[in-house]
Amino acid sequence: MNANNDLSFHHCMPLKEWSLLIYNREKAQIQQTLEDEQSSDSEIGVRFQIEKTLRQRCVWAIAHIAQKLVNFLAQREDDVMYDSVPTNLQPDDISMENFVVRFKLNDVKSLEPGPHSAAEVIERFSQDEISEILDNGVVSFSSPVGGQRGRINSHERLESVYFRRLGELFFNLFLPPFARNAPVPSDGVDNEQNDHEQPDDEEKPGADKGRRKYTPGGANKLVKLSTFGVLDNLQEHFLPTSICRLVADLMEEGLHAHDSFQTLQDVQLELNQITENTNRLICEENSCKNINFRDDLTFGRSNEISTLLNAIVASQVQSRLFLNSVILIGGEPGSGKSHLLQNMQEPLSRNGWLCLKCKFDILSRNLSSSTIFLAFDEFFQSLSRMRSTSEGAEALQELVLLIEHQIPAAGIATLSQVIPSFRSLFPDVFRRVVPNDDGDEEIEEDEGIMLLKHSDDHSEEDSIPADTIKHRLYYFFERLIHAISSPERPVLLFLDDLQWADNASLDLISSFVMKSHFNVMEDENMHPHCFVVAGTYRSNEVDDDHLLLAHIRDFMSADAVRLTHINVSGVDGEGTKAMISYALQLPIRLTRELSEIVHAKTLGNPLFIKEFLNSLQAEGLMYYSQKEKRLLWDIESISTRPVDDDVAAIMTRKVLRMPPDVLYALSVAACFGRRVDENILKVLCSSDQFGGVIEILQRVETDGIIQRQGTYFVFAHDLVHQAVYDLIDVDEVGELHYNIGVQLVKDISPSNFPTGKESFVAIDQINKASSSVYFTDLSFRNHLATLNLKAGERLIETAESSSALVYLQHGIRHLGRDGWEENYELCLKLYESACQACYLNGFVNRVVFYAEEIDKHTTDFMRRVKAVWILIQTLGSSGKPEMAIEKAFSALRELGEEFPEGVTEADIFSTLSSTKALLSTYTKEMILNAPKLRDERKQWAIKIMDNISPFLFQINPVYLPIFGCRTVHISLSHGFCRDSWFGFLSYAHSVVSILADIDEGYRWAKIAGFIIDRFNAKSLFPRFKCVINGGVNFWKEPLQSTASALTESSKEAIAIGDVEYVMYGSSLSCVQNLLCGNKLSTLEKDIAVTVSGMVRMNQAYFLFSQLSLQKAVYALTGIKSDPFEIKFASMKNETDVISAFSATRPFLVQGVYFNIIFTAVLFRRFDEVSEVAEKYLSFGQRKSRLQDLFLVFFQGLAAFHMFRHQGRDAKWLRIGESSMRQLQLWAGHSSWNFDNKFFLLEAESHFSKGEYDRAEMKYLSAIKSSRTHRFLHEEGLSLELLSSFYEACEREDDQRNHLSRAIQCYKEWGALGLLNDSRFAGLV
Repeated sequence: MNANNDLSFHHCMPLKEWSLLIYNREKAQIQQTLEDEQSSDSEIGVRFQIEKTLRQRCVWAIAHIAQKLVNFLAQREDDVMYDSVPTNLQPDDISMENFVVRFKLNDVKSLEPGPHSAAEVIERFSQDEISEILDNGVVSFSSPVGGQRGRINSHERLESVYFRRLGELFFNLFLPPFARNAPVPSDGVDNEQNDHEQPDDEEKPGADKGRRKYTPGGANKLVKLSTFGVLDNLQEHFLPTSICRLVADLMEEGLHAHDSFQTLQDVQLELNQITENTNRLICEENSCKNINFRDDLTFGRSNEISTLLNAIVASQVQSRLFLNSVILIGGEPGSGKSHLLQNMQEPLSRNGWLCLKCKFDILSRNLSSSTIFLAFDEFFQSLSRMRSTSEGAEALQELVLLIEHQIPAAGIATLSQVIPSFRSLFPDVFRRVVPNDDGDEEIEEDEGIMLLKHSDDHSEEDSIPADTIKHRLYYFFERLIHAISSPERPVLLFLDDLQWADNASLDLISSFVMKSHFNVMEDENMHPHCFVVAGTYRSNEVDDDHLLLAHIRDFMSADAVRLTHINVSGVDGEGTKAMISYALQLPIRLTRELSEIVHAKTLGNPLFIKEFLNSLQAEGLMYYSQKEKRLLWDIESISTRPVDDDVAAIMTRKVLRMPPDVLYALSVAACFGRRVDENILKVLCSSDQFGGVIEILQRVETDGIIQRQGTYFVFAHDLVHQAVYDLIDVDEVGELHYNIGVQLVKDISPSNFPTGKESFVAIDQINKASSSVYFTDLSFRNHLATLNLKAGERLIETAESSSALVYLQHGIRHLGRDGWEENYELCLKLYESACQACYLNGFVNRVVFYAEEIDKHTTDFMRRVKAVWILIQTLGSSGKPEMAIEKAFSALRELGEEFPEGVTEADIFSTLSSTKALLSTYTKEMILNAPKLRDERKQWAIKIMDNISPFLFQINPVYLPIFGCRTVHISLSHGFCRDSWFGFLSYAHSVVSILADIDEGYRWAKIAGFIIDRFNAKSLFPRFKCVINGGVNFWKEPLQSTASALTESSKEAIAIGDVEYVMYGSSLSCVQNLLCGNKLSTLEKDIAVTVSGMVRMNQAYFLFSQLSLQKAVYALTGIKSDPFEIKFASMKNETDVISAFSATRPFLVQGVYFNIIFTAVLFRRFDEVSEVAEKYLSFGQRKSRLQDLFLVFFQGLAAFHMFRHQGRDAKWLRIGESSMRQLQLWAGHSSWNFDNKFFLLEAESHFSKGEYDRAEMKYLSAIKSSRTHRFLHEEGLSLELLSSFYEACEREDDQRNHLSRAIQCYKEWGALGLLNDSRFAGLV
């Protein structure tokens, strides 16, 4: 702004008076603050603080007016002779007397325009008004500089004089008022002797190289000016070094070209840097004698920060679109990946974000998925500590209520096993007794882990499969994320060093990232969450085969994920300059040459820059000069100093400078990973070998190697830890781990295995001592193997199957080759548990290996039955159901349960009839009071038949009635167990579908549920509800009711982690929701979620029939998309599915055929219905599924249509009449489900026979029944068929009226694709 031309700036004040006004304003404000705090300025400490704060605030304000002055001079460069300074201005013109500050007033208070003194303004105006005056002042000349200026021949001389005069002005401007008008310190004398009398800086190498002498061009030699008088004088008044250095360098002539001011712009930039870095360069929060870095600052990363901020901000919008956000930052070690995210956490927290952090460790990979849970535990611990404040208590209570609303007590108890802080947050859950299957389970506490105590072998928890426990934990973990996060309260999970995360951790991350948070299988009222996963990884350690890269590819292709990928390399040259300038507390002008050399040597790697500078100071190439009050350096030695290959090398050199005792203590700490708990070290230090480690670590906390975070000692960086650990001799590292482990495990008892982390840490140390030379004692090896077994079993219980496998493999290794001979029982348990852990991890080949090892060393089948059972489960769930069935039949033979190789219809009928006769002598009360099954062989036989039944249902269903009846007979003869329910339900289903005794089957299906009740096996109810509503209840109960029950059973199956029945129930629910005419828009979402879940949970078994169903719904709704185009589908269309599975998956193929038939009926392609129905029936005509019943209905409609339109062939009439009779029979059991269908077939029959009056009456009955029983789509179909009837009767008005009503039904249903059919042209 040009104050000379702006008429509103009527008032002015000499620059000297203006600075006095600043001083008085600051003094008054500080004094008022102290008075408000009731402090006395007579106290020495208070007076010192007043003066210090006063100086700092005055310096900052005066630096701003100095900026305005230089900007004013720089604006005059439009009429300069030279580029660097305004040459129409004489040096003598640059003085305090020639400048004024112009300002304007809103309330003049009788103050006349013109110059004013500080005293005059202070007298007339309040402090607030004075502050307003000071804020809007601008600098200009006191009067136009007149006179013709002559040219100055020497450019260099002109520059130095101008800068010197500016320095003199600043000298007087920055001095406090009481020190004004002192003579400017001497700028030296014209003789060399005085120069030589200046002593070197403590004889440091290259002491004169940080500030070089030079002789500008010309005949006269110029002597280096003495500026130490200027520095001393300014610093006497406690002015900051940055201001002292600026003034001194403006007044000095002998600076090297890299250090000297060249233009006024250089002065502008330096003043800008001083005012923008107030804490560093004015308040001098750190000593300038040492290199000082701040972790909360980032240099040269504006592009990366912008990308990161945009991704974080966008996540809140994306969450409302039901998208999850993943941010990945890759880069080499030391590039500042973690730094970027760490610096985001504080500002995000201020804006309502909840930030959690976990860091993976290369030496703690056994428990890396626990690292994620630990982050949540530490987060909730921090919330608990907030209870002391009202605001914190309120925030905590809000989260607790949200969690209780989303997660039942059983879920909170489950989560407490991995998030122990839940016990203090939800005390009511853990105070009350939670009944088990037999009514005697309670929650206790033992060293931080919830233990479930049981008194009966048949308790529910004992029998829940480990994979169910895992999925249950993951489910409740997802619910927890939903509970605590929302677009208004987002959550950021920072995962550091993902390159060291194991597959279980990455699977856990994917389990909630890959899942769309709008899941209609979940609570429909669940709010969208906003949960951002932000991770860092070392790009140089992640190759094409790395686990992380596979997950990154999945994130990139997932519809529910928005991935932001940031690659971090070295900072650019400007970033390096800013970083070094800040670290040395010097302006960029003075560090420019050093920065260029350092950047070339480090390639801009921030950690490399930091450690390189530290090494320069450690080696004496950088030092503090008492004379110049700043760090100096030997620029030539630095430029020629060899550079380390990478950051790791420089870290190694840094560590090697440590004394031997310190290096040993660091080595002990490094054996635990990047951080170690002091409580563990206390146990270790109780021995003579490790005594004093804690004291040494505490002593070196300030050396930048290790630091304290709560109770932990933490290495400053992964590379520091790596450097320390790598320095341990390869022959000694195993022994060190062994000695640490022996000390830690000596008090651990396998019979009372502790559940805290200390136990796992201790076992880890032993396991890392890989050499067998340490494990010669057999009893100690058995002890270690037992500890690893206990650790593995505990981790399987808490869904840490990947980590469990590591411990179990170590246990097997400790036993050695002779383990089977030396400790058979322990070896068997280890192999069985390893087999189970491999199954949970999906390692099919390893399951086979461990099962075969058990088989080789075990002759008694009952000793290996568990491994066989695990192998059967593995084969079935991995897409090899035929092999699973073969293995199951072999196991059943071993257990004494023989089955014929071929089962005929006669065999099935005979078996069902004899079982029916046997059960006729039993009542419900007799069943529920029968003895429990104690024969272990029979228990395993029932368990295997139960578990193999879902695969038989799809591949060889003829055995299901046989299995059901066998289970009934075993239960009645030997006793009941919790798995007996499935045999009774399977029998009930077979009685309905084969013997056609609906009432008998329905009764025994209900009794099967009472068997579950008897054993209080709540985890079985989702499976029971799925089977009974998918195969029995629809014969008697409204279809809308069974469809809703199937949806609920899927939710319940999710809650307990029963993935197989989640998918099975969801699949059946989608089919029944279609057949009962529920809204297609909702169904389309249900199917999409189910397909996504099948893909994510690797349930390819159900996928293809669901894709076929999705295609049918797309056709009805008009969605122009092909579900088979998803990349996970190996089949490209329904024809491929039929071709591939006709021989092996009859039920799957029938499901595909049915979806084609359903679509054809609605589109009135009845010839296609008849053709595909024949193919459907070629696989069997048993009425075991709801689709079988609807096929009868559709086949009847098609038959009557074909009779009327294809020559009135009598065979079509016979087929139609047969369908009608079956519907009439079924309507006797459920008028709700079958009346309208029977009426419609009756109408079509009368129409085909020419009985028009009867036909019209039955059409109207079908329409009314469809509307009453809420079959919306069938109401539309009945109206449309009645319309066709009226058309044949030439009743045009009735025909149009009823067709319009049919269209309204189809619209309400959501069948917009159907309405695009040509038969509705001009009517929609």
